[in-house]
Amino acid sequence: MIALALAATCSKTAQPSSTPTPTPTATPAPEHKGVKNPGLQSQVDKILPLFTTMPKVEAYVVDEPIEKTGSEIEKGVAYTTCSPSKIPVLYIKKSFFGRANQQQLRNILKHELTHAWFCTQGVQTGHDARFRAKFKEVGGFGN
Repeated sequence: MIALALAATCSKTAQPSSTPTPTPTATPAPEHKGVKNPGLQSQVDKILPLFTTMPKVEAYVVDEPIEKTGSEIEKGVAYTTCSPSKIPVLYIKKSFFGRANQQQLRNILKHELTHAWFCTQGVQTGHDARFRAKFKEVGGFGN
C-alpha cells in the first residue's frame, strides 16, 4: 500500500508555476568615449606596478576639450572617471598625447593613476594632502 502511494506521488507531473522565473540580465559594459591606443595603454601598464595591487586601468585617447573647473583657467590634458563599482578609466587629450615628451606623459599618467588608485580604494579625493602624498610616493612631481 505504501509503495502504491509513493508510486502515485512520484508519477504526478509538476504543474508550471504561475510566477515566471526571472531571467538574469547581464549588466552592459559601459561605453567609453575615445579610442584605445596600444602605445598609451602600454605606457599605463608600465607605470601600474607602482600602485602594487591596483588592477589594470583602461586608457583612451579623446579628441575633445577638457575644461578644468573652478578658478583654474588652464585647459586640462587628462582626466580619470570612477564608476560606482570602483573601476577607473583614464582619458588623455589627443593633442597632448601627440606632442608630450616622455617625461611629461609619464608624469600625467602617474597623476591620473593616482586618481585611479583612490577610486579603487573607494576614496573621493581631489588634489588634497592625501593625493599629493601618494602622487609623490609613485614619483610624480608638480600637482
